[in-house]
Amino acid sequence: MLTLKEKFKIAFLVVGIFVGISGLGLVFSVHRTTSASEDPHYEKGAYANLTGSGALDSYAPWMVLAGAVSMLAAYALREK
Repeated sequence: MLTLKEKFKIAFLVVGIFVGISGLGLVFSVHRTTSASEDPHYEKGAYANLTGSGALDSYAPWMVLAGAVSMLAAYALREK
């Protein structure tokens, strides 16, 4: 049977991995392309909409930070 501390540790790990990887996915999935003859633009699709609206700049860093904090919380709950 898992203790309450172990349940929290598992929950923090799962949330940290999921949210952190999702944030990193948002950051690295947008490919910015430039050429000498045109202005910078982003690939078409949902991520371009996120970038154009500013949501990518607003949410992705917080998702990565929340994932890291959650993983640190799980590390702090380790058995000593």
